[in-house]
Amino acid sequence: MINKSFNPIYTVLLLVLGLILLLSSCTSQKKQGELSKFGQFYQNTTAYYNGFFNANELYQESINRLNKNHQDNFNEILAIFPYQANEDVRPEYSNLDLAMEKVSTVVALRRASDWTDDSYLMLAKCQYVKKDYESAEKTLQYLVHTFSPTSQIAPRQVSETRSRTAHNRQVEIDRRQTRRQIERDRKRARRDRERERRQAQRDRERGRTTTERQAPRPQDNRQGEATANLPQTQTQEDTDGSSTGLFQREPAYNEARIWLAKTFIERDNFSRAAHTIEQLKSEGGLSDELRAKLHLVEAHLHITRNEYQRAIPALETAIPLVRDRRDRARYSFILGQLYQGQGNHRIAGTHFENAARRTNDFELEFNANLNQALATQVGYEGSLRELERFANDRKNADFRDQIYYTIAQLHYQQNQLPEAIAALEKALEHNERNRNQQIEIYYLLGKLHLQKEQFAEASKYYNLTMNVMPSGDSRYREVNRLAVSLRDIAKYSDQLQYNDSLLIVAGLSEEEQRKWAERQFRLEREQREREELPTDGPIASSGRQLQQGVDLSGRMHGGQSRPGAGPRAGQLESNFFAYDDRQVRRGAREFERRFGNRELVDDWRRSNSPIYLSQTGAAIAEDEVIPERIVPESKIEEYLAKLPTSDVEKLRVRQNVIDALFYLGVVFRDKMENYRVSADYLERLTNEFENTSNELEGLYYLYLDYRDLGLLEEKERVKERIIRVYPSSKYAIVLKDPNSAQELLEKENRLPNYYRGIYEQFQSGNFAEVQRRVARSVELFGSDHKFSSKIALLSAMTEGNISGREAYIGALQEMIAQHPNTPEEVRAREILRFLQGDSGAFERYGGEIDIDKFVHEPDKMHYIIIVLHNSQEVGLSEAQIAISNFNQKYYQLSNLRISNHFLDTQSGIPLILIRSFNNKTQSMRYMNDAKTLVEEFMPEGADFEIYPITQRNYREVLRDRSAANYQVFFEMKYK
Repeated sequence: MINKSFNPIYTVLLLVLGLILLLSSCTSQKKQGELSKFGQFYQNTTAYYNGFFNANELYQESINRLNKNHQDNFNEILAIFPYQANEDVRPEYSNLDLAMEKVSTVVALRRASDWTDDSYLMLAKCQYVKKDYESAEKTLQYLVHTFSPTSQIAPRQVSETRSRTAHNRQVEIDRRQTRRQIERDRKRARRDRERERRQAQRDRERGRTTTERQAPRPQDNRQGEATANLPQTQTQEDTDGSSTGLFQREPAYNEARIWLAKTFIERDNFSRAAHTIEQLKSEGGLSDELRAKLHLVEAHLHITRNEYQRAIPALETAIPLVRDRRDRARYSFILGQLYQGQGNHRIAGTHFENAARRTNDFELEFNANLNQALATQVGYEGSLRELERFANDRKNADFRDQIYYTIAQLHYQQNQLPEAIAALEKALEHNERNRNQQIEIYYLLGKLHLQKEQFAEASKYYNLTMNVMPSGDSRYREVNRLAVSLRDIAKYSDQLQYNDSLLIVAGLSEEEQRKWAERQFRLEREQREREELPTDGPIASSGRQLQQGVDLSGRMHGGQSRPGAGPRAGQLESNFFAYDDRQVRRGAREFERRFGNRELVDDWRRSNSPIYLSQTGAAIAEDEVIPERIVPESKIEEYLAKLPTSDVEKLRVRQNVIDALFYLGVVFRDKMENYRVSADYLERLTNEFENTSNELEGLYYLYLDYRDLGLLEEKERVKERIIRVYPSSKYAIVLKDPNSAQELLEKENRLPNYYRGIYEQFQSGNFAEVQRRVARSVELFGSDHKFSSKIALLSAMTEGNISGREAYIGALQEMIAQHPNTPEEVRAREILRFLQGDSGAFERYGGEIDIDKFVHEPDKMHYIIIVLHNSQEVGLSEAQIAISNFNQKYYQLSNLRISNHFLDTQSGIPLILIRSFNNKTQSMRYMNDAKTLVEEFMPEGADFEIYPITQRNYREVLRDRSAANYQVFFEMKYK
C-alpha cells in the first residue's frame, strides 16, 4: 500500500514535468522559424495582456482627458477630433510615454506575436497625440511598408515580422464568401417569416388558430448551422484579438494608412493625404468602423483646407457608420454648421435637430437648439423673436451670453449698430466663464465701435480682446495692430482735447475759469465713482473667472451645467431668487454699494439702540437726500494752475496741439486707412497753424488723402500750395514730375534715416536729444517695426549715461523683456552680465564674427547646449537636476543624457550638454518646449542661453571657448 503522504510530492513532480513540456513547446523558433500553435498562443497572450492592453488603456485615458479639457467654440466649426484640437497636450506626455514604452517592449520581446503591427500603430498614435507628427509619419511609413499584404518577405523573417499575408488573404476571401452566404440566409429567413405571417393572417381570417398550422420548417436554422460550421477565424470578425485562437482581429495595416493620412494633414502635405484617402476608398474591403474613420479623416482634410462643400458628403457617409451616439451628435452638429455656412438652412436645421436628440451634453444640445431655431425661422423678425424666447427661458440662464451675442449678430447683419452694441453689452453682463465667447464679444464690440468712429471705446475693447485672445488665433495680428494704433489714437485724442481746452479756458474770465475748474472736478469724481462701482460683467469678474473652476450652482468651467446640478435637481425649477446665485451676488453688490460694509445686527437690537431711538422719521428721510458736495478751494487752485498764462506756456500747449493733429492725421491714414478722418485732422493742422515743422509733411499726407478720396479739386489746391511754398522740397519735385515719383519714393526711407539720426546723436553724446527722438519715433512709427529693438537698446544705453548704473540695469532688463529673440537682446544681456560682474561678457564683440566654419546639417544628429552665465547664483548641479526632472516628465522615452563641461575654464562659465536628437526638428522642438516651460526647465533666476547644435559645430564651439560666433550662425540658420 502506497503511503498517502507521498501524494503531494508526486503531484508537484507531475506539475513541474508538465510545465517543462509546455515551455519546451514555446520555443521561439521551430522548423524554418515557425511557432507551434501553443507557442503562438503564448506569444499573443503575453503580448496583449502584458503590453498592448495596458498601453491602449493609457492611451484612451489621455484621449478622454484631452477631449474633456477641450473647450469648444460654437462660433466656429467644431473640431472633428477634439483631442487633436487641444493646444496644450504636455500634461499627457508622461502617460503617453508610458504607453509608448509598453508597446516598444512588445515589439522588442514578442515580435513573433500577432500584436506587433498593432503595437507600431499604438506607438504612432501616441506620437500623433503628442503632436510629434514627424516621428508619427516615420513610424506609420515603416508599418505600412513592412506589414503590407503585398510585401515580399523572406521565409526566415516570418517569425520576426508577423508575415501572415497569404493566410490573411485567404481569411479575407473566406470572410467575404461567408458574409454573402449569411446575407442570403438572412434574406431567405425573412422571406420565410413573411410567408408565415401572411399564412397566420389568412388563418385568422378563416377562423383557424395558429396551433393548427404546420410546424416551422427545418430550413429556418440554416443560417445558424452555416455559421456554426464556419471556422472560428471567420465567425468572430469584430473581436479584438489576434488571428489565432481567442484573439481574432483585423490587421492594423488599413488603420495605419488612415492614421498616415491624418498625419499628412497635420504636416500640410494635403496632396499625399488626399491620395491615401482615395486609394483606401477605391480598394474597399474596410470594416464599418474603419470606413467611418476614413470618411471622418476625409472631412477633416476638407475642413482644414476650407473646402466646406466637399466635407459635407464625407461627413454624411461617416455618421451612419459611427457607433457612439455622442460622436454621432457631434458630427451631426458639424454637418449642420457646414450646411448653415452654405446657406441651406432647412437641411442644417434637420442636422441640428439630430444633434440635439442624440447628445447628453447640455451645451451642445443648447447650441444645436439655438441654431435649429435660427435655421427654421424665416426673416429677421422671426429669428429675433425666437432668440428672445430662448433668452427668457430660465433653463438657458447660463447661456444667455451666447444668445445675446447671436442677437447682436442679427442686428449687425441688418446694419443696426446701436442695437447690436446693446445686445453685446447684455452678453457681457451674462458672461461668466466662457472664454471663447468672451473673445468674440470683445472683438465684435471693438469692430462696431470702430465703425462708429468711437475710437476710445474701440481701443478699450480691442485691448480687452488682446488680453484673452490666444496668439494662435488667425485674427491676433490684426487685433494687435488695431489695439496698438487705437491706444495711441486715444492717447493723442485726449491730448488734443485737453490742450484745446486749456487754450480756450485760458482766454475766459476769472469767474468762467472757476466754473470750468469745478466742472472738471465733478467730472473726474464721477469717473472715479464709475470705476469703483462693481459691475456684473466679465470685466469685473475676470479675476474670479481665473480662480473659480466650479461655483456653488454646479456650473463647470466653460459655462457648462451638469445635468441635475442645483437646488432642485430632478424637479421643476424654482423661481425663488436665492436659488439663482447670479441674482444673489448682484443683490449683495448693490447692498454694499448703497449701504457699505455694515455689521450684521438683529432688527430688535437695532430698534433698542439709543442711536435708532434718537432718529425721527424726518431725520431718516433727510439721510436719503444726498447733499450737494462742495468743491474744495485747493482743487480749484490746482486746476487753475494748469492753465497757460505766459506766452511760453501757451506756445508749449500750442505745440502739443500741433503734434497731436499731425500724429492723428498720419496714423489714421497709414495704420487705419481712414482717409476721411485723416484729412479732417490734417486740414485743421494746415489751416490753423502755419509755418510749423510738420506743415510740409502734413500737406503731402493731405494731398494723398484727397487723391484716395477722389476729391480732385482739393487735391490740386494742396498740390499748388506745396509747389508754391516749398518749391525745392522732395514732395514738390515728385508732384511737378510724376515720372520721377517712383524712383524718388523708392529711395525714400524715413525709418532707417531716422534711426541713423538717433545713432549719430548718441555717438556725439547728445543724450537729451536721443531721448527726445526716441520718444518721437514711437509717435511716428509706433513701437513694432524692424528698428524697434535697435532704438530700444540705444534708449537703454542713453538712460545709463544720464541716470547711472542702477537705471541702466533696469532699462536693459526692460529692453530684454520687450524684444526677445533679437540680436540686440543678446547684446543687452552681455552688457547686463558685464554690469553684474562678468568681465568676459563682451568677448563675442572683441573681434570679427566668424561663422564660415559652421555647417548647417538639419538631418544630422543634434545636441542641445546650455550656457549658464550666473552659475555662482544658480548652482550647476541645481540646474542639471531641474533639466533631468524636465526630461523625465516630458521626454521620458527619448533616453536623453546630460553632461557638463566648462566653456572657458578661466571665466568659469559652464556648458550643459543634452544628447541626442535625430535631427534639427526634434532639437528645435525640445528648445521651444524648454523656453515655454522655463520655470520647470531651469531654476528661478537662471541666466542661460540654449541652442540646438550638431556634433561638428559643437566641436567648433569648444575650440572657440565661446558661443558668440555660433549664436550668430544660429540666428541665421535656425530661426
